[in-house]
Amino acid sequence: MTAKVRVSNLQVFMAVMATVIAYGHFVYVGLSFEAAGRDSWFSMVVGFALSAVLFYFRVKQASLHPNESLIQYTLSVFGTWVGGVVGSLYIAYFLVVGAFTLKELSSFLGLIYPTTPYQVFVAMELLLIGWVVRAGGEVVTRVIQLLLPVLVFMGILASLFSMKDKDPTKLLPVLDHSVLQLSHGALMYLAIFCELIVFSMFWQDAKELDKAPKQTWLATVVLFLMFLGPATGPIMVFGERLCQILPYPTYSEIQYIRLTGIFERMDVVGVLLWAMGSYIRVSVFVLGATRGIAHLVGSQNENLYVLPVTIVLGGVTVSLISTSRELMHQFLFTTYPFIALAVGAGFPLLTAAVALFRRNRKTQVQPS
Repeated sequence: MTAKVRVSNLQVFMAVMATVIAYGHFVYVGLSFEAAGRDSWFSMVVGFALSAVLFYFRVKQASLHPNESLIQYTLSVFGTWVGGVVGSLYIAYFLVVGAFTLKELSSFLGLIYPTTPYQVFVAMELLLIGWVVRAGGEVVTRVIQLLLPVLVFMGILASLFSMKDKDPTKLLPVLDHSVLQLSHGALMYLAIFCELIVFSMFWQDAKELDKAPKQTWLATVVLFLMFLGPATGPIMVFGERLCQILPYPTYSEIQYIRLTGIFERMDVVGVLLWAMGSYIRVSVFVLGATRGIAHLVGSQNENLYVLPVTIVLGGVTVSLISTSRELMHQFLFTTYPFIALAVGAGFPLLTAAVALFRRNRKTQVQPS
C-alpha cells in the first residue's frame, strides 16, 4: 500500500476485514446491544445493507480516479485552501480513531493487568505500530495476511466452543424494540463502514482497482457472516439485560467457555484477538494519516512523517487515559456515529457532488 508497490485486491480486502472485526466485535456489537438489545441482529442486517451501498460508492469513486488518493482527489476538487481544510479533517479523524482504539485496548488490558501502568501498553503498541508503518504499506498488508487467518480461526473456535451454552429462545420475541432503537443499533454498524474511509488512501495501489467495486459486495457478505455470531451469541448466552450492562459482551462470552482438560482459560483467546486486531487497526489508521500528510504537503517521502504522527497519536491517547470507559462508550454511543457518518459518507458525497457540478459547468461553458 505504498505509492511504489502494488498489492492485490485480496490483500486490500483482507486489510479491510482485519481492521474492523476485532474492534467491531468487542466494542460496536456491545453498543448495538445497548441500543437494540436482542434485536441487534436485525439492526445489523439493516446496517450492513446500507453499508454495502456506501462501501460500493466509495470504492467506485476511487476507481474513477485511480491515480489519486482520498486527499489528492479532495485537493483537486476543492482546491488548495478548502481541500486542505477537508484533508486536514480526514487526517485528524484517522488520528482520533487510532487514539480511541489504543485507549480502549489499554483500558481492557488494565482490567487484566491492573498493576501495569497504562503508559506501558500504549508505548509498546506505538513502538510496534511505528516500526511496521515505517517499513511500508506492503509490510502492513503482509502482516495482516499473516494475522487475519489466526484471528478468524480463533473467532470460529470460540463460537463453536460456546454453542453448548447458547439458548436461541433468548432471542425471542423478535422485533420487540422501537424503530428508533433499531435505527440506533443500525447506526453503530454503519459507523464501522464509515471508518473504512481510511482505505480511500490506499485503493490506488490495488492491482485491479477496476474490479474492486463489484468485489465490495462479496466482502460485505463475508463481513456480515463474521459479525453474525458476535451479534447473537452473547444474547443467547447471557440474555438481553445482562448483555446491555456488560462492558464487553463478546469477551465475556469467550470468558464463559470452559472445556475441562482441554481449554481452561479461553479468555486468553479474547486477549489475543483484541490485541492483534487493535494492532492492525491502529497501523492502518497511522499509515493513512502518514500518507495523508505527505499528500497534503506534496511530499514524496511518507516515512518522514511516521515519527511525528506516532508521537501525536501517543499524546492524544495519553490525554484520554483519565477518561473512564463508561464516558468513552457513552461518546461512542451518542455522538461519534454522527461524526463517523459525516466523515465517512458526508464528505465523500459532497466531494462527488462538487466534482459533478464543476464538470457539468465546464461542459456548458465550452464553445460549441
